[in-house]
Amino acid sequence: MKDYYLDQNKKPNNTRYTEEVPQCRPWVRFFSRMIDIYLFGIILGLIQIIFFPSRNFIEDRGLGLAGLILWGIIEAQLLSSWGTTPGKWLFKTKIRDYKLNKLSFPSAIKRSVLLFVIGLGFGVFSSITMFIAFINIDSKGATSWDKHCNSVVIHEKIGVLQIIIISIIIIISVALLILK
Repeated sequence: MKDYYLDQNKKPNNTRYTEEVPQCRPWVRFFSRMIDIYLFGIILGLIQIIFFPSRNFIEDRGLGLAGLILWGIIEAQLLSSWGTTPGKWLFKTKIRDYKLNKLSFPSAIKRSVLLFVIGLGFGVFSSITMFIAFINIDSKGATSWDKHCNSVVIHEKIGVLQIIIISIIIIISVALLILK
């Protein structure tokens, strides 16, 4: 099992997180991010339907990019206040600093910006940059943005409630794709 601490001198004595489940889980990170983006997209879509019913924002790439930037700010607020996001909560994933404290808002913003630039390639080169991030997580146990921010991603065992909610989200997503 890969250890999620890059610097063993900074590793806290609390080893509860490394004993429960593997800490190198790139697919969990990917799906939690996709659920966050998907849920945020639903919220934006509902706002569009309610306030701008005659406009089609879905096909406007500039607004899509603005939505990702707005999500980065919201994500930073969630990480600094709760230590997780809705998608990360579903997958029992937390983001902490190396002392296992919640990130400060400036650190969370820095992490979100680096993730947007390096991990999502500005929303343009995301397939390539996400593949590189997958390789880094798998081989080094961390992404470059987590290294730069001294943040750690902590995974816990996913519970029954989370599995039920994830299943419902998948069923709804597939149904929406079929009905489209």
